[in-house]
Amino acid sequence: MTELPAIQTKGAQSLHRAMQLLAAVGEHNVTGIRLTELAQATGLHVATAHRLLSALVREQMVAFDVHYTKRYFLGLRLHSLVDLARYSTVRARLRDFLAAIVVETGAIAYLYVPLLNDIIALDVVEYPRAPRGLVSEIGRRLPMGVGAGSIALLAAMPDGRARALVTANAARYDEYSGLTETAVWRSIEDARATGYGFTLEQVARGFIGVGLVIRNERGEAEAAVTLVGTIKRMTPDHTEVCLAIVRRQVDALGPIDLATRPL
Repeated sequence: MTELPAIQTKGAQSLHRAMQLLAAVGEHNVTGIRLTELAQATGLHVATAHRLLSALVREQMVAFDVHYTKRYFLGLRLHSLVDLARYSTVRARLRDFLAAIVVETGAIAYLYVPLLNDIIALDVVEYPRAPRGLVSEIGRRLPMGVGAGSIALLAAMPDGRARALVTANAARYDEYSGLTETAVWRSIEDARATGYGFTLEQVARGFIGVGLVIRNERGEAEAAVTLVGTIKRMTPDHTEVCLAIVRRQVDALGPIDLATRPL
């Protein structure tokens, strides 16, 4: 049998130990788990466990509640990966739909779905000559109320549910260009009047976003498409052209139902 180089063996051992820690955190994710408990559960030295956990925290696979409980929980990035896996069928189905919109509009197209108090980016398609400077990470989560697609989804919801979500996220809005709960509500009211969500330099400077919903067979909003372009390009006339293109593509797509997604 060919022996692995020592450096490979050490790397595999570290990966194995990190996976042990991740599994142990997952088993206690409801209440969280302390460092000493993790070391005991995995048989690792406390210093080794701490070093590996610090790396997992940096990668957002694990979260550490440094202020209150001093416990470890599963991280945002891991949750995002799980969510993406759940929606893989929907993402595959809508990839060509997004690409067709991008070819016609020359904008950047995002596909968002609601998830608890947030929206998650299931997919993004960029035009080959699209301007740089936008975060295009698949799996990115934003508070409901941030972004044009999010506004479109809130506008399509019953008023009570929309208000509950905006209130729940109120403390998070300030991270996005000083956004306020009042401003979010103003955008929702505008979206109900126009039929689409609109944001100006909310998530990125110099960019405009417009969002429209995709509905299920019951007429409920299941997902949203957000088109993003530069302020210079997204003139009122061009924005109307883009919205017409998206509406036509949404009509051609037909209803979708995320209730049938694999778990």
